[in-house]
Amino acid sequence: RCSRQHIQVWVDALRDRGLVRSRDNPAHRRSPLIELSDEGAALFAAMREAEEVVLERLAQELDGEDLTVSARTLAALSAGLNEKEWK
Repeated sequence: RCSRQHIQVWVDALRDRGLVRSRDNPAHRRSPLIELSDEGAALFAAMREAEEVVLERLAQELDGEDLTVSARTLAALSAGLNEKEWK
């Protein structure tokens, strides 16, 4: 669980690097909305493209059965980590 203050540290760091910007929140005056800046959106797109290259390379090395087992394993891990007793 992350506190509001912890998230604010990350948002401030991203803002200092020009990757996000804040805008008014019509639903709550004291809580601005945070969005990617143009530079942040470009960086995110570049990261996604790089990730896609890696995933495509990995997918070539795995057959359908490997992917099925992997997906089932990840789903089980995700469900287990999201159980209430872990939170």
